[in-house]
Amino acid sequence: MSNTTLRQIRMLQMIPRAPRRIDTGTLRGQLAELGFETTQRTVQRDLEKLSVVFPLVCDDRSRPHGWSWQQDAEEQGMPVMAPRTALALKVMEEHATRLLPPDIVGFLQPYFRRAEGVLAGQGDSAYRAWRERIAVIPGRQRLLPPRVSPEVADVVYEALFRQHRFTARYRRRGARGDAPSEYEVSPHGLVFRDNLVYLVASLWDYDDIRQLALHRILSAEPSDRPAHVPEGFSLDAYVRAGEFDYPVGKRIRLRAWFSHEAVQHLLETPLSADQKVRWQEDGALLSATVQDTAQLRWWLLGLGEHVCVERPVALRRELMAVLSKTLGRYRD
Repeated sequence: MSNTTLRQIRMLQMIPRAPRRIDTGTLRGQLAELGFETTQRTVQRDLEKLSVVFPLVCDDRSRPHGWSWQQDAEEQGMPVMAPRTALALKVMEEHATRLLPPDIVGFLQPYFRRAEGVLAGQGDSAYRAWRERIAVIPGRQRLLPPRVSPEVADVVYEALFRQHRFTARYRRRGARGDAPSEYEVSPHGLVFRDNLVYLVASLWDYDDIRQLALHRILSAEPSDRPAHVPEGFSLDAYVRAGEFDYPVGKRIRLRAWFSHEAVQHLLETPLSADQKVRWQEDGALLSATVQDTAQLRWWLLGLGEHVCVERPVALRRELMAVLSKTLGRYRD
């Protein structure tokens, strides 16, 4: 295979799907990093020739002109798809993609369409029947996901991949009339929780770790500056430490009464390794060492009449105050 052919193959792999685009100067630079030294004019000629054979389009509305795969083009980079691969992709489309913003899922649509065609050709095989034997339901109230700007998502994902900073206009939660805040963001990881996507990041050169909801980023501009990563930071350790449960204090010894219905669930999925249960006539007294978090409070309040916290006393009083206020809301 000639060097020209190899260069053109790599070039096709670098071109994004619309609405993203890439200009010839960027393509030439990325090719040079792979050892393909060429000129920008040669890259332009290659693209013009390739666009006759492949569904490539050039956006010349502004300079520099940008090249893209057509948005509805069939995926070109995947070899013949086996039925098992097609099945995995279709199961992912129907279930796992609920973890992703709808705009991001759009980039996977060519793969899903190809998988659908492969499975359709399998007749009444077990591969097609398998999809009808799987169901996934949410554990909480079903909510619609917020919209994430595809342009913002592109910048964030690219910055995270290349470990570069980006500049963002961010609308803080609860901010209405206030102007958006402007941040220089160093991305460290993405966390998917229910229908929301959070960017774990630090701002400017500070070591403080922040959680930015992706749908609250109004605009994002890429930067060539390397990301500032706090020494020793690990996304896995950050999540395991319970930072997304929103810590309120240190670990506590929770002691609470649970109804028979509620405690049965906790026998199968314990609160902690040191959980202890003492049965009573109307339920069970449970004790367990847990992290003191906002998530713990939301969970206990969600159980309503099926739980009554005894210890710690401060937590009991806090929940009593919330429930008293809630009851007041329901009085005529």
